[in-house]
Amino acid sequence: SRPYNLDAPPPDQAVADAALKSIEAMTTLAATFRQTAPGGGVATGKVSLRRPGQVRFDYDDPSPITIVATGGVVYVENTDLETTDSYPLGKTPLRFLLSKRIDISDATLAGVERFEDAVAVTWASTDDETEGQLTLYLSAPDLQILHWAVTDAQGGVTLVELSGATLGGKLDNRQF
Repeated sequence: SRPYNLDAPPPDQAVADAALKSIEAMTTLAATFRQTAPGGGVATGKVSLRRPGQVRFDYDDPSPITIVATGGVVYVENTDLETTDSYPLGKTPLRFLLSKRIDISDATLAGVERFEDAVAVTWASTDDETEGQLTLYLSAPDLQILHWAVTDAQGGVTLVELSGATLGGKLDNRQF
């Protein structure tokens, strides 16, 4: 057998596997975010994530939205409309970030892009109920999450860019 060539870039599957391992190793993340919706609208706020299973998006004014995932459910609160909708976490793209062991059995590796200081790994859902794609952008070579993009079944892309991220810190239980 030929020895592995360290100068050659690793194959796409190896990059994707390493990206998943990096996400699975992440315990907590606190950051500010900038979200760009498919229609071009921009919202900002703070995100707190604790793996497995918990995340909170606090949107800045004027957005009335707060999103909290806990106990396998994603809650979307709209204070203007005085509504709270809930969805099973497993049917949302957040499951890829929040699962203890990330299960991609209902997704296929759609592509790996390499940049000078980052990689982008895209998985496409093969489940009719969760159609779409998730692209994780990670710094290279340390594979820390920078942002993600979700492409819905209609081709609309929602981009969430992180800044000022702190990994591994303590998060208040009351957030979730």
